[in-house]
Amino acid sequence: MVVGDDAQSIYSWRGADFGNMLEFPEKYKAVTYYMEENYRSSPEILDAANQSINYNTRQFEKNLFSSLPVGEKPIVHHVWSSEDESELVFKSILGYRDQEIPLNEMSVLYRNHVQSAVLQVKLTHAGIPFVIHSGVKFFEQSHIKDITAFLKVLYNPLDEISWMRLLRLLPGIGNNTAFRIFSVFLDQQAVRLTKENDSLNKLIPKKALHSWNVLQECFQKMLEGKISPSNLIGIIYQNFYRDVLFSSFENALQRENDVRYLEEFAVNYDKLETFLNELSLVGSSILTDLESDSMIIRRHSH
Repeated sequence: MVVGDDAQSIYSWRGADFGNMLEFPEKYKAVTYYMEENYRSSPEILDAANQSINYNTRQFEKNLFSSLPVGEKPIVHHVWSSEDESELVFKSILGYRDQEIPLNEMSVLYRNHVQSAVLQVKLTHAGIPFVIHSGVKFFEQSHIKDITAFLKVLYNPLDEISWMRLLRLLPGIGNNTAFRIFSVFLDQQAVRLTKENDSLNKLIPKKALHSWNVLQECFQKMLEGKISPSNLIGIIYQNFYRDVLFSSFENALQRENDVRYLEEFAVNYDKLETFLNELSLVGSSILTDLESDSMIIRRHSH
């Protein structure tokens, strides 16, 4: 038995080919059954889907239908960028709120965290509370927080929390070793990494020596003149964090896209202080009270 949907291709990135399904009846003796009733969507949504797939040149012809009550017709908007998309959604939210529609009756669906990042910033600035379902906020993801730890240390070399996070990225360095290294920073006021600092170098495990040297070189590049937040992120990623990312996460390519977006997002800020203040503002808006009048932003799973 083979079950599938020839109108979906969301797993093409895994090598899936809808042609395999279309060619199945030609290769094997088979009886085809059409399961056209949809139990989740309204008739209007299915009408839109039918109109869309009617243009497919290769397909099993089908007509999706629903037994659910009639609802509202969907509205399709074309936008040029993620910024335009977020602005459109944001203004729609404000409009619904002006119509006295409770925030907890509003929901935004998105495919990946990158798509929701700009909207999260806009909602935070406007003081509109929201919760994230099926995931964490974009700026609260571990790889994004790793990158921002570099920036925080660069801005404030005495930031213990950021130093601890950064140092634990090196192989063989745990909480105790990281704390001893930071203590040397404080004692010697040697808060900027230098290869000549023997007291620091003696604390580094052998397995971490290469990464330690790379980390020092990365900081040296970041300290060369006034560099924008966006370019700093690029230096961090290319010179140090990319190797960490691909050795630590199975979905490294997806996370790499997040880092690229963070770099793109940072273009809007000239000063590191302003950028970090923005991230701090967004991070402090996390809600845990699901009963409050807050919007729901949900990641739509495949």
